[in-house]
Amino acid sequence: MNRRFSVVIGLLFVTILVLTTGCVGAGPAGTDHESVGLGGAESVRVEIFMGVGVLLIDGGADELMEADFTYSQDSWKPEVEYAVTGSQGTLAVRQPSAMGVVPTPNIRYEWDVRLNNDVPMDLGIQLGVGGGNLDLGDLNLSRLHIGLGVGGAEIDLSGDWQSDLDANIEGGVGGVKVTLPRDVGVRVEVEKGLGGVDADGFTRDGDAYVNDAYGQSDVTLRLNLKVGVGGVELNLAD
Repeated sequence: MNRRFSVVIGLLFVTILVLTTGCVGAGPAGTDHESVGLGGAESVRVEIFMGVGVLLIDGGADELMEADFTYSQDSWKPEVEYAVTGSQGTLAVRQPSAMGVVPTPNIRYEWDVRLNNDVPMDLGIQLGVGGGNLDLGDLNLSRLHIGLGVGGAEIDLSGDWQSDLDANIEGGVGGVKVTLPRDVGVRVEVEKGLGGVDADGFTRDGDAYVNDAYGQSDVTLRLNLKVGVGGVELNLAD
């Protein structure tokens, strides 16, 4: 049994375990707002860890981060830590380790996170069981890594990119839809297990897919995309 298939089976087992053991004792959902200032940092590293639930990320925050967290028990409140060393800020947003509940219509766990568009940012996102809608094209990203467990995700990387970006997306079980810029050079290396690739508007180049602007524009987005089980959809922004 190869490593990727073993990981997929493990994720399916975890999903079944959580579904059968974790939906007890939730009350009505409430929403908390949290804001984190830049604190003099000139660049930041942001790490977001969400084991179970729905994650929404967008730009547009006046501060470093502005977020609304919706959850059904006080013990599920996300842990937010921020520190500045020299000119570098480090922000971590984590789900409490003791939480083991799968959201349902009556049990909500959702994070709506807005990040600052201007500060140079190294962004890491790790999702376990659930889904995500990640609108990242307006952020000033210097590095991007996204890990997906069980559940689909929509990732928007369209935008007016001013510098090159190397990005990695690793998916376990569930489809991945990625929207990419039309006028910026894009090269997507795809490694998949079970599932097809729909890449309308792209040209096949070995195991990679490139758009018409690849090799012509001053800026290039290079994306490594690995998916265990589920389809891959690549779209070019209008």
